[in-house]
Amino acid sequence: MRKLICLSALLLLLTACGTESVSETVPEQTVSQQEENITETTPDIPEGAVLKRTEIYYKKSQPNKTYIYYLDAHDNPLLWIMIMEPETNQPTFVISTSYEYDQNGNILHESREQKTFLSEKSEPQVLLSETVYEYDADGNCLFSDTTQSNDVQITNRYVYDQYGNETVNEYYNKNQSGETSKTFYYEYEYNDNGNILVSRKFMQNSGEEKELNSTVTNTYDENNLCLSSETIYESYLYYQVYQVTNHYEYDADGNQILDDEVRYSAPDELEYHTKAVSQYDQQNRMTHHERRFWKKTPPIWKRETF
Repeated sequence: MRKLICLSALLLLLTACGTESVSETVPEQTVSQQEENITETTPDIPEGAVLKRTEIYYKKSQPNKTYIYYLDAHDNPLLWIMIMEPETNQPTFVISTSYEYDQNGNILHESREQKTFLSEKSEPQVLLSETVYEYDADGNCLFSDTTQSNDVQITNRYVYDQYGNETVNEYYNKNQSGETSKTFYYEYEYNDNGNILVSRKFMQNSGEEKELNSTVTNTYDENNLCLSSETIYESYLYYQVYQVTNHYEYDADGNQILDDEVRYSAPDELEYHTKAVSQYDQQNRMTHHERRFWKKTPPIWKRETF
């Protein structure tokens, strides 16, 4: 089933750096609005926020970055702030989002405002966007349409198999430079428990033939928990990655506590190695996450989330 969690999409933008993270509940009545390293221009904590998540990115010889999220009850970000340190505590960007949900918790309508600060004294650049979604009876997203204030329109249409996994994604982008369309296809091999053993992703640009993009092979334990995953990219010169292998470990409740990843930019050419460790409370909620990156040497950067 394709479940649209906007935070997941946002976090994809951050995977180039190491981070560590921890989450905390937002009090119902009073919340301090003078967070450390946040200026008075920071927006107020949004109504409906139930969880605050802070991520700190460390990297040698570069300023640290702090990302602060305020999430709603559906785990979607109402407010997302990035702050550069130590040179300035002025946010580089601030993203405010509001949602309309159906009775099943699916997003029907999303409104977003992104303010980008080029310097402490400059007025922010503002980008507005509106997105509408449609779903089938199983909660799979069939259609999404995004319009932006910079005259960009992005449309996606989806098809799924009997297991709720995506088999087709028709992508369309219209902007000031023209129009772009491409279609992604997905094929799966399942075991008797419905777990994906092999998945293949194909891409077809408009007017061109369908080409294999990547192949993922998974293994599972007796509890249907994924133990390992190997991804081979066919066009690795284009994607700048050839192979990614992941090994996972879990606690007694089935929560993932370790993600050990090795990434190769070409055959036998290590790009970097990462290890992500997570901790959970008694309600199986993630309370701490740390990911460290390195290349043939001890870790050189990390990500922290609070």
